Amino acid sequence: MKFYRRLCPIEAISFDLDDTLYNNKPVLLAAESRLMTWLGHHFHSKAADTAWWREQKRLMLAGEPGLRHDTTKLRHRTLETGLRALGAKQCEAQELADGAMANFLEWRSQIVLAPEVKRVLAVLAQRRPLVAITNGNASLARFWPEAPFQFSVHAGPDGRMKPDKDLFLSTLERLDIAPVALLHIGDHPRADIQGANRVGCQSGWLTPPYGQAPRPMGQSLPTFSFSQLEQLLQLPL
Repeated sequence: MKFYRRLCPIEAISFDLDDTLYNNKPVLLAAESRLMTWLGHHFHSKAADTAWWREQKRLMLAGEPGLRHDTTKLRHRTLETGLRALGAKQCEAQELADGAMANFLEWRSQIVLAPEVKRVLAVLAQRRPLVAITNGNASLARFWPEAPFQFSVHAGPDGRMKPDKDLFLSTLERLDIAPVALLHIGDHPRADIQGANRVGCQSGWLTPPYGQAPRPMGQSLPTFSFSQLEQLLQLPL
């Protein structure tokens, strides 16, 4: 654990989910692969082209850049529009997009947490209130219904993606604490560290994230960096 700033008293801790509590990349790749198979089976083999859908997503964002803040809505709109471009009638495209999205959200949340992660958060929850702040659409209710979080906030339904301030401000309002009293833990130097810092929260940078190469330090220094979640148990809480 390396400190870059003086640690102030902590009244609550927020956690990013993807690549902070688990390795998200293989989960997402598996979900997207199953989605392509589903589309090919329920519509047409030409709908099972990952590269084609990637281009549809790019076009959708070019036309409606605000959708980047809601990954679920972005994927659903891309599916519906893409299926119509492939020849589906409007009602059929809507039904297929609804079915595809429901399945994708289920597959995307097939996450298995390491016992050590659960143990560390259980111990921390006995010391301070814990919350989750995520840009993604993994469902805690699906993969960790007994998670020791008082609540969770998600980009899209609860505001714009980190590093924008929305999710942090919503969290602070619900906890009714000053920004400096919240410690945010995450893997991403921009979304998590810069996002927390710009609101005035403290920040702990997990590096390197699961199964990935170390990322360069962002433009905004964290309060501290660390490499294993269990190191958080050393904090003076």
